[in-house]
Amino acid sequence: MYWPNASLFIFAVFFASVFADLVFEDGFGRPHSHPLVNGEFVATAKRVSRPLTNRELLAAGLPPRSPKFLQDAVVKRVASARASPVAYGAELAPRQVPSVTPPEIPSVGLITVKNTANVPLGFVSSDLTDNGTFEISSGVTSSAFFDFPIQSGFVDIAVEDQAYPYIGIAIGGRGDTFGPGNAAYGFLAPVSKSSQEASGNTIGTPGESTIWQIDPFSLGLSAFFRAPGGDVPLTIVNDLTSGDLLLVGDVTAFQQAFPRESIQVVTFTLLGF
Repeated sequence: MYWPNASLFIFAVFFASVFADLVFEDGFGRPHSHPLVNGEFVATAKRVSRPLTNRELLAAGLPPRSPKFLQDAVVKRVASARASPVAYGAELAPRQVPSVTPPEIPSVGLITVKNTANVPLGFVSSDLTDNGTFEISSGVTSSAFFDFPIQSGFVDIAVEDQAYPYIGIAIGGRGDTFGPGNAAYGFLAPVSKSSQEASGNTIGTPGESTIWQIDPFSLGLSAFFRAPGGDVPLTIVNDLTSGDLLLVGDVTAFQQAFPRESIQVVTFTLLGF
């Protein structure tokens, strides 16, 4: 008997089975965290890892970096001062710490991506990879614009001009048990609004949007996976192999699970625009 929806059913079963376990293996049986094409890895995004140039920093309204010779001089002077504090008049009296007023959280702006040395690498891009994930852009014109909530606690950050209205996590191929010793990871992608696992994102797996906390002083963003057993901190990484951004519960466990992939730990900071 002919079943008119047979092909649709087969596709739905295939789609569900694929995204139930997003661990992809190539022809040699080696695991990958991203989809393969004909059994081979294909990079789907630009691989940005260099710091922004001074021209790019100025175009984004960020301060330029000091010349290297000046940076080296400062490092040497600080080292000398620590070696001989009396000669430089340092540490002779306790310093008065001025009161600090938190900066105003911008209502609209960009998300700056920095390396662990706090050097800007670029911005979260408005262009998605072929897999529907966010990547890094080096220019303001190709960066995504976000609406930042002015409140404390966990927040949703809306992204403009995407199929799904928020930036968040879509579960990857190692489940959702994030934390020490587990290689669970998620794709940074446009998602539906939710403070718990829910459908509706560009990947097709369960996702969450209410994962962000904003530091009122540094305007830095921290990500957490919201689970019934407790909120688990996530590390933001730039996948240099695939060229997109991921959220990882345990960086070491992720690297052990995917030894052929190169990643770079990064941080997010709000930038009003």
